[in-house]
Amino acid sequence: MLSDGYKEKCNILIPYYRKQRMIATNEGRWQKQWFYSDSATNTPICSTRTYCSLEMQKGIFQDEIYIFAANKLDKIAEEKRDWEEMLTKESTLLIDAMNRKQDQESADIIERMLVTMQNAENYLYYGEIAYLLQSLKAFLTDRKFVSESEYDNLNEISTIFKNELYDLCIYYLYVYASFHEDEKLEYVLHNYDYAHSKLIANQRFSVDLLEREKRYLEAQNALENILENIIDERYNIQKLFVYSNLATLFVRFDKHSARQCCSNIRKLIEITDLSKGQNYTFNLTLADLYLLMEDYTQSIELYQKALTYSKTNLIRIYSCLCFLYKIQNFEIPLEYCLSEEYEKGDKVDWLLYSYFKDYQNQEESKAIDYLLKSVLPILTHNDILYYEIVEKIIVDYCKRRKAYKPMYLLHEMKKNFIKTKMISK
Repeated sequence: MLSDGYKEKCNILIPYYRKQRMIATNEGRWQKQWFYSDSATNTPICSTRTYCSLEMQKGIFQDEIYIFAANKLDKIAEEKRDWEEMLTKESTLLIDAMNRKQDQESADIIERMLVTMQNAENYLYYGEIAYLLQSLKAFLTDRKFVSESEYDNLNEISTIFKNELYDLCIYYLYVYASFHEDEKLEYVLHNYDYAHSKLIANQRFSVDLLEREKRYLEAQNALENILENIIDERYNIQKLFVYSNLATLFVRFDKHSARQCCSNIRKLIEITDLSKGQNYTFNLTLADLYLLMEDYTQSIELYQKALTYSKTNLIRIYSCLCFLYKIQNFEIPLEYCLSEEYEKGDKVDWLLYSYFKDYQNQEESKAIDYLLKSVLPILTHNDILYYEIVEKIIVDYCKRRKAYKPMYLLHEMKKNFIKTKMISK
């Protein structure tokens, strides 16, 4: 016998897959009146009112209807009690491992779950759980994502997941969106409940929406509340992320508090067992923060330290180092402005880096013109650091040369950025 909870999930999945097949094939057999009819006799298995209510998720019906409809989709409608027990137990362990940022341990737990759920793809609902877990494992181990259409499918059926599975689903939707389009990020932040998740990462993600809406005091309170609830030292790495978020927030309006957060980050780094990737992440974050606070010596040291752990964002770091040397009137080490490793940076990285790499040897006014016409117009709210760098270079040039036109253009562009909310200042 199928439970009401299982049927509610079927109410979502059956019409979704029926419509998908109808769109893909344009075949009449996927239309409602034929889908809910016996193909051999053309006899409806239920009334029009029943299947319309099912498709609108407005009722619970006989087991036979769900079994019949699932069969039409080449699926089995059956509750697996042993799998349910396993999912409850293992998903709790998975949440804990992810809260400790133990990616390999998390992947191992997922693998255990998938081994237990062999042939899950044949079962309605359990196939979707297996798909979510496989997608999450690929991200945790290799930072690989599903296709955009697969992401859209997961987004469409997300309401079938409950409790820890829901937390895992919205986590994956957020990280996918954050690596892709800002519009997707806006959507998930507005449509899913991240604040009340058992995943600490999701709680941190919820603050992103407050910052985007410039509700900075609420964002500060939310982050401090998350911090207060992280008591177990096993979750120190989450404290590092929260302090990083707080410092990034404070650096806008309270540099004293930002420095205190940076100090806390440095202390935690010393006592926390971090991977090379995690050491890279937090040293890079600190370097960015000290640059924004104009503590250029500290920033240089931390960028250099980050490079000892990874060269993932090499071009970005080289641009920052070039700026830090230039703004202090120091000679820029050649190794920082001669890179040809194009795979180590994106389009925006290379546009700014080209200023240091190619335009340094040209007339300074032409180099400034390049920044104004080729770099500034493409920067968004995700490029705050680059905006600060470009602004400081232009302001420094204008002060030295008493050149007011670039300053005027910068001012006009800055007004436009703020007006269009492309940059959060």
